[in-house]
Amino acid sequence: MTFDTFSKRMAAFSAIVIFLSLTACSTFYGIKKPEALTGKAIPETAEKYQIPPGAGFILDTAYKTFVKKNSGNNENLLKNHLQPLQLLYFDKSGKLVSYFINCNAGGFPNLKWNRNGLLEHFPPATQTHPDSLLAFNDLLKFIRTTNGKKVNRKAYSRANYKMVVFWSVFMGRQSKRLIEQAKENYQLTNDKSVQLLFVNTDNLFAGTK
Repeated sequence: MTFDTFSKRMAAFSAIVIFLSLTACSTFYGIKKPEALTGKAIPETAEKYQIPPGAGFILDTAYKTFVKKNSGNNENLLKNHLQPLQLLYFDKSGKLVSYFINCNAGGFPNLKWNRNGLLEHFPPATQTHPDSLLAFNDLLKFIRTTNGKKVNRKAYSRANYKMVVFWSVFMGRQSKRLIEQAKENYQLTNDKSVQLLFVNTDNLFAGTK
């Protein structure tokens, strides 16, 4: 098999993965067609979804290329990191230590992020096995402010934990429920230094560049 043939097959597989994540894998109500967010719509939408001031960001579409390139032939890595709703916990070293994705949440008609009381502790026991594909600094390369600027890495170098929430408008009430759950879990941090980032993924799934 030539490299070009392999690349084409991987691209086709990725498209199937995303389709499944929005249909069969994430079988619940409230999903809309992904549409891009631009300009003033980005901060206005963050406010509508009650994202705390200064904690709202967007995910650069180059993230998809990174995941495809670095997941190799591991279908689970590709599927997991391209889910539209995610909750990721990184320790001070930037290692992923607790991981939640919509595909593994279960529940109907709403996802059960706190299944078995996982989110009643901080940091929570993981829902999905953490992998080494994405360290926090790797992810930070693809996170942008609501006006499109790169994030200052130094601002996130001292916290004991970093919480990252992937959310989107097209996931409707499921996004709102995840945001609420993340906020509630954040309240359990006590004396731990924790930084919380809400990262919108609409543009990633709308296919914008």
